Amino acid sequence: MNTLLDTWAFFLRQTRTTLRLPATVVMSCINPLIWMVFFAPLFRSVSDIPGFHSHSYYEFLTPGVAIMGALFASSYSGLSIFADMQSGLLDKFLATPVTRAAILAGPILSSALQSTCQAAVVLVTAVALGARPAGGVSGVLVMFVAVWLLGLAFATLSHGIAIRVSNPRQMFGVLSTVLMPMMFLSTAMMTPALMPRWIRVVAQLNPVNWAVTLSRSGFTGALDAHAWTPVVLLISVVMVAWMVAVRGLARFESHR
Repeated sequence: MNTLLDTWAFFLRQTRTTLRLPATVVMSCINPLIWMVFFAPLFRSVSDIPGFHSHSYYEFLTPGVAIMGALFASSYSGLSIFADMQSGLLDKFLATPVTRAAILAGPILSSALQSTCQAAVVLVTAVALGARPAGGVSGVLVMFVAVWLLGLAFATLSHGIAIRVSNPRQMFGVLSTVLMPMMFLSTAMMTPALMPRWIRVVAQLNPVNWAVTLSRSGFTGALDAHAWTPVVLLISVVMVAWMVAVRGLARFESHR
């Protein structure tokens, strides 16, 4: 019970901190909208290429943009812990009987919620532009599950990296090197049939692609028994990232 209450307290703290910076919230929603409003019209003729297997690029891109928004928003969420480290708040938290896991779990859950809200904005925009989720309400919920799981995974990994590196510049360097390749080595913007063979092979090992596959399966109504494999894989990533973050926090506490 204490763990749940502590997690809730840290969740509220992080959420309130985010809401006190409305510019940050607006910008995090604008970036995915740029993809929908500018990128989709620019490349919508791609859907006419034989083998694309989708009559609307808007409907194809929407699940991918929702995942991309979650990827970037959650990956930088760990920067918030730098402020706590530099101000000494993290040391004060560790000096209290608060549950250690809650220090990480609260902000991570808040970040995952923000990613889900971004996905809702993307969905509304896509519908306004003419996209229709063939999977219905249940398919849209599956898309949100994919967004939430990826948000959890990368927010957790982000916090784990933030605790281990000495300054934000190192973290920016790691993320800038990893995120863009992960995004482009997925089916977020292009169907596998039209991708180079080596990218298709790499995409099968890419957690971002797992989330895109699940998100698109729900949005387009193409769910089957194999569509749930990404859920298991993404949960595994969350668990590994959690171990990295928890060990990082324990290491930080032991060196204080």
